[in-house]
Amino acid sequence: MGFFEKLKRMFGFEEEIKEISDTEEESEISITDEVDGMKLIVIEPKSFDEAQRVIDDLKSGRPVVINFEETDRELARRFIDFVTGGVYAMDGTTEKIANYVVLFAPPGVEISKESKKFWKKKIEEKEEI
Repeated sequence: MGFFEKLKRMFGFEEEIKEISDTEEESEISITDEVDGMKLIVIEPKSFDEAQRVIDDLKSGRPVVINFEETDRELARRFIDFVTGGVYAMDGTTEKIANYVVLFAPPGVEISKESKKFWKKKIEEKEEI
């Protein structure tokens, strides 16, 4: 089971997977699922232009998980700085859940300590969730 499948199952999202394909190189994966009216977006950014889209998703009330494993380090730093600033401005939450994986949540979306510990353990062990 892949990392994103584990991520989806951890949050209880198991519905729809969307592949994004435009003329520009964009995120390899975007997962948009809806459970109890809440959508979760998971991306692997390929350009800084995607940062604005992340902020738009957060403003719409959707939490976003970003996997920076395959992202250029300088791009990842700029991306995190920009999105973290936007999250701070809207009183949201930023949580590192694993090396190179960050969860950005809009206001009103709680991230429990137990959930974060469980996530970290499962990702590090790479066990099936």
